[in-house]
Amino acid sequence: MIQKKKNKTKKMTAAILLQRTEKIKVVRVKGKSVVVLPLSTWRAFEDHLEDSVMSQSRHLAAKIKKAREDIKKGRYMTLEEVKKKLLK
Repeated sequence: MIQKKKNKTKKMTAAILLQRTEKIKVVRVKGKSVVVLPLSTWRAFEDHLEDSVMSQSRHLAAKIKKAREDIKKGRYMTLEEVKKKLLK
């Protein structure tokens, strides 16, 4: 019964997140439908999905937690830095 409540809460959070979207457009690109939304909305949605996956995998949750800590402490490389390092 507790599990059902947790899942219901997650669905409600996703619904609330979708309600907060400012401008969502559906456009066609090369004959395919594409959803266009503000980057801030996408990032919030992506965080919600990540949290949902993490809640179901302890191993993944630990890896993501460590990665977030590394980013906060400045232990990361930008894409440009990686490219320069690989081209040396």
